[in-house]
Amino acid sequence: MAIQITGLKLPIINEGDEISQIIKDEREFEGSEILVIAHSIISKANGQRTNLKDVDPGERAKKLAKKSNKDPRVCELIIKESNVIKIGKDFIITEKNNRICANAGIDKSNAGKGNVLLPPKKPNQEAEKILKEIDCQGVIISDSIGRPFRKGAVGTTIGYAGLKPFSSYKGLEDLYGRKLETTVECVADELAASANLVFGEASKSKPVAVIEGFKREGEPRDGKIEREKNQSVFR
Repeated sequence: MAIQITGLKLPIINEGDEISQIIKDEREFEGSEILVIAHSIISKANGQRTNLKDVDPGERAKKLAKKSNKDPRVCELIIKESNVIKIGKDFIITEKNNRICANAGIDKSNAGKGNVLLPPKKPNQEAEKILKEIDCQGVIISDSIGRPFRKGAVGTTIGYAGLKPFSSYKGLEDLYGRKLETTVECVADELAASANLVFGEASKSKPVAVIEGFKREGEPRDGKIEREKNQSVFR
């Protein structure tokens, strides 16, 4: 299987912009492609950009800011957007809808001076909408997050449509004829991570990756990507 990943350079996205139309203006689609879209442009188009001068931090946010060495206004937004589960110097680990990440997914990158971007409210619905408007195999909304016990952020899926996120290899034989019993891969996250290679995290303005040539191996499986609380060993 040979996969080609192409980053699409888009204009600056503003509130009210139609993401699907902007993407279609950049290239034609044949129906077999998978689109990976950075969550930041979804947030911008949906008006999820907040100017910090409009945020009035409460007492809890001020205490959180003192413990974490962060802007109290950002802390106020973190409290409103998520559940705080761990505080350290220069970091706040949060949980929302069983998704563990830093700072509730609130991002200052490419938000404009004095602004922050809040994560999309309903990323699965956003992916479904784009899938209906663009002729492609699937749509993934991605974000970069850190991982327990490892350095560096990687792309991960926060919303998807048109493809089942898992591939199961249970029952297949390995090189020595042993049947696999539990092997399941999160294909959606693997595709999201590969897309980060062409996004560019700074000023390249390539927030959409087009993946061509992907052919699934194993049995497609649906289901929630985030583990339930009683299944997570990291809480």
